[in-house]
Amino acid sequence: MMVDLTQLARLQAERTGVDCDEWLVALDNAQSGQSGSTLDISAIETLATASANPWQFRLMSEALDQRNDGPKNNWPLLVESVDESPYSLSEWLAAWEFFSQWLAAQNRQAEFSIMMGYLDCCSEWMEGKSVLPPFDLLVEEMLEAFGFEGAQSR
Repeated sequence: MMVDLTQLARLQAERTGVDCDEWLVALDNAQSGQSGSTLDISAIETLATASANPWQFRLMSEALDQRNDGPKNNWPLLVESVDESPYSLSEWLAAWEFFSQWLAAQNRQAEFSIMMGYLDCCSEWMEGKSVLPPFDLLVEEMLEAFGFEGAQSR
């Protein structure tokens, strides 16, 4: 089933205040497979709805399609991590965006599964705690306190 990407882009533009055309390009790229996408339409809709902006959507949709260990779709790994976490998908996307920017500032990169493992550890750190800081701020604190060994130089 083809989703009406124009309508989804309009809804996202209204929700986020970002131009509809920017959303439409990001959504179209994810659906048409320009990044080798393996995401189905329900995953695209879910990811778009949870994204703060089209750049965050594009960052995660491209990351979900990494194939460092052979052909696969990383969407189930993200869904499982979110489901087992006290944080929402929107919070995971904000944390992913922060982590990606942090790596870029360090001139480093890491595979999807390694980054997800780090975020899982950060999330698990908060299990059983009554007050949860924003996930992206928690990741920032963890990176400052413990660093990150799983990245390669670019």
